[in-house]
Amino acid sequence: LCSLRQGPAWGSKDNCFSKLFTASGECCRACNLGEGVVQPCGVNQTVCEPCLDSVTYSDTVSATEPCKPCTQGDDPGGTCRECRVCEVGFGLMFPCKDSQDTVCEECPEGTFSSEANFVDPCLPCTTCEENEVLVRECTAVADAECR
Repeated sequence: LCSLRQGPAWGSKDNCFSKLFTASGECCRACNLGEGVVQPCGVNQTVCEPCLDSVTYSDTVSATEPCKPCTQGDDPGGTCRECRVCEVGFGLMFPCKDSQDTVCEECPEGTFSSEANFVDPCLPCTTCEENEVLVRECTAVADAECR
């Protein structure tokens, strides 16, 4: 026989952090910072899921609040903002951080970026081997192709 230790979100009615209870009287789980409620408790326990980086956020511990969408530009609450995406032909120079947006650079000669995102730098172009023929030159938006 073993007993489970109950944390603050699962305690007795006196120690229930969320102050909400399931139909059976169990203390409702509160979602942590960075998580949002996808199904509030009722018959069943609260269902939480992580918020999506640079898309949604949660700055509260709650049994009722879903993740909130990030907004473009600085949020007065300092919670989050959407990171700039480096377009095709541009690569990551410096990543998005709390106080700085993504810094992109145009891919210099000999490098390329074929995907728009905020995580990948410009990649070096493929160099054909001696026994291969160059079919397509490398550009800022596409790698070289050899056969």
